[in-house]
Amino acid sequence: MRTQRRVLIIDDEPHVLEILLSFSETLGYVGDTASSGDEAIKMIAPGRHWAMLCDLKMPGINGVEIFEKISQVDKDLSMRFVMVTGTIFENEINPHTLSEKGVIFLRKPFLFKEMKNTFEILEKLDTRYMIQD
Repeated sequence: MRTQRRVLIIDDEPHVLEILLSFSETLGYVGDTASSGDEAIKMIAPGRHWAMLCDLKMPGINGVEIFEKISQVDKDLSMRFVMVTGTIFENEINPHTLSEKGVIFLRKPFLFKEMKNTFEILEKLDTRYMIQD
């Protein structure tokens, strides 16, 4: 049995944060939560979290800025970064550029099945345990 993987969940809406945490725990992950980008930045340390679920639009530091910070601090974590959004993209945010960098999008409102599928994708992206020839 593998060690439970820790997920950092960031959202400024308490009910969304609670749903993301509950779904994550139901799927067998341990969740840490932050209600702002500033709070999340303080929680980031290399190797501390296996994946991150982050709201795109928040007061202060937004999801794109958090992704950029993660990319500098923990490259491994940036490969399992899920942007949670209900936003129609505006000019300042290019979803194609973020997708090219490996960001996965989870659209609000979402169903449990969609979140489960997202975690299955993250598991497939985790190459640390693959056998090398």
